[in-house]
Amino acid sequence: MPLGADDEAALHANRLLDLLDAKTLAVVAKDLTRVPLEIRAQLMVEGKPIRYAWFPTGGVMSMLASVQGTQATIEVGTIGNEGVVGLPLFLGAPRAPGDCFAQMLGERRPTVSRAASLLQQRHAIAYSRGRITVVDRAKLEDISCPCYGLVRAEYDSMLRSRG
Repeated sequence: MPLGADDEAALHANRLLDLLDAKTLAVVAKDLTRVPLEIRAQLMVEGKPIRYAWFPTGGVMSMLASVQGTQATIEVGTIGNEGVVGLPLFLGAPRAPGDCFAQMLGERRPTVSRAASLLQQRHAIAYSRGRITVVDRAKLEDISCPCYGLVRAEYDSMLRSRG
């Protein structure tokens, strides 16, 4: 259903849209439609025309590329509420350079369960019945790859509010 003027929270949930001034956002909002997505919904297919752009407000979108000479694919990027899926469309590319799927986590459940159990043992998260709660964000960031902090700082720098 199209977004109305009273749906400000949804418009500001995506950090790119949130950077727009009120007048520009109002114009853009007229062409936006909220679309609930199922996990693993395929949004773009490699080599096929790009029909839409998505501004995620929750979850993560996974960009996949074909591994040359095989039937395998590899995740080459993730897009969350800081970005847009379908960017090649804005750059004039008529076709998708790779596949894109709506995701929450890109791993199978046993892998996620093992990782969550290890993080729980280190008192960074609480994990029960598939539900994860961050208990100690600083510890979780410390445990994670050093690239997390670098990437987060860069996004925050690029998407700093208009003030």
